[in-house]
Amino acid sequence: MRRLISLMGLACLVSVALLVPSAHAQTDIEPRLTSSLTEADFGDQVAIRGEGWTPNTVLNVMICGNEALNGTSDCDIVNGRVIGVSSRGTFGVSLAVGQPPVPCPCVVRAESQTAPELVTFVLTINGAPELSADEQFQVPVPDRQLAISNARIDGNGPWYSYFGAPAKRKVVFTVDNIGEVTVRNAAISLSIGKGPNPKGFVAAPDLGEIKPGESRTFAVDVELPVMAIGTYGVQGNIPGFADPVRFRTETSQVPWALTALPLLILGQVALLTMRNRLRRKLAPATAPVPAIAPRRALPAAPVIDLDELEAAKSDRAPVGAAAAASPEMMPGEIGESISRAVRDALDETSIRVGDSEPDQRTLVRIIRNVARVAALRVGIQHSLTTHQVDHLEAEILESLTDTIGAAAPTQPVGS
Repeated sequence: MRRLISLMGLACLVSVALLVPSAHAQTDIEPRLTSSLTEADFGDQVAIRGEGWTPNTVLNVMICGNEALNGTSDCDIVNGRVIGVSSRGTFGVSLAVGQPPVPCPCVVRAESQTAPELVTFVLTINGAPELSADEQFQVPVPDRQLAISNARIDGNGPWYSYFGAPAKRKVVFTVDNIGEVTVRNAAISLSIGKGPNPKGFVAAPDLGEIKPGESRTFAVDVELPVMAIGTYGVQGNIPGFADPVRFRTETSQVPWALTALPLLILGQVALLTMRNRLRRKLAPATAPVPAIAPRRALPAAPVIDLDELEAAKSDRAPVGAAAAASPEMMPGEIGESISRAVRDALDETSIRVGDSEPDQRTLVRIIRNVARVAALRVGIQHSLTTHQVDHLEAEILESLTDTIGAAAPTQPVGS
């Protein structure tokens, strides 16, 4: 019992260790960006690499005009990318060079959605309009703004998720255009996980074109990890606006069937232990006597071939005076012993219930066996010699043969 409980405790510890996500070591390098090009034309592809970023976070990487002084409002959101950072704090992405919404000087801007990390570096775009230093602070912020409302998570199950399998949910949210201009192809990033900054990537939908005053509702399928336990949050963010456009909603999951399994095992072990104790208390002091199949007497004797019985008797040569000369063989005592031995031998050779009716040859063999067994028992009881036992067997066989031969065919053989 103690060993079983110890093994179950060890299994629970292993399960908890598997459920707890491993913490990735944070890098000590400051976030930075490198580029394959520092000068590009419209339509070129610029390869951007980053290192020193917080592991397993999500970044927005864009090319911006006006040195991105107004944040993502100055950036080319259409050609921007949402990219995940590896567990080593690195990432790589390729950006298409397009026309930012405001003139240059232009920069490549990378900003984390979940950590306070922002890095830019200068990128010269040939042929792009330029602003002077005085004009940069006079660029009007475009009156474009979105909001997210009615965010929720629907659904539960499926049934096998209660045994630790991945659970499926659906994230539903509404995007409202509360600005004065049409917003086209705004980029939205979604992440799922535990804690205030979930890091699990979720494929985001295409928001398309949203006109002023218009609202569009989206439903996105998400999946919780294997052995999900507790509360999980889904977080969304639409970059590129002066005011943050974000939402967060939560769901919970508990594998009830898997949690109850150890309790069921413990209950079963307890019941088995109680049953065994009760059996030991109620067990009888003496061992039970095995059941013996009932017997029945020999059936009515068939017609016996007396010639065959006479031949059986002739096989035993009488000893004659040897038995009579023995002083140990008292007539009264030996007679009772012979009668009792014959009855016992007949009883032991009775036909059991279900056996077939004996034929004539079988009956002859039974009579000879009875005579032999009875003679041996009397010989052991009275210390007869071998010749005396053989003589007594012949006498018993003759007596039984005469009795059966004189009996009617319908009379039963006594036992």
